[in-house]
Amino acid sequence: MSSTTYSIWDFRRKLYDYYRGPGDGATHAGPSKIRSNSEIGAIPELAAWTLPAGSVKIGSGPMPQGRIASMGGLGDLDSGDGVRVGLLMLAAYFAWKVLR
Repeated sequence: MSSTTYSIWDFRRKLYDYYRGPGDGATHAGPSKIRSNSEIGAIPELAAWTLPAGSVKIGSGPMPQGRIASMGGLGDLDSGDGVRVGLLMLAAYFAWKVLR
């Protein structure tokens, strides 16, 4: 199998991160690759290629190279954001419990 370059937008740094991973070299996702059931369209994370497992970061830059990809629908959340979201939800639950 050949390798393909994938570009993932980093919202915090305002740059693309480039990855090398397995792929056939085609750059257009086409309708069969879009993972959305909405009639009005899809968010970029669902309309992009999914970064394949085993891909390796090879650099960063201001313009995309190869396929525009996402980390699988997580958008710009990183592992630390999950903890913050969880704590916020817990605080909201306790506030609701106290104020009802």
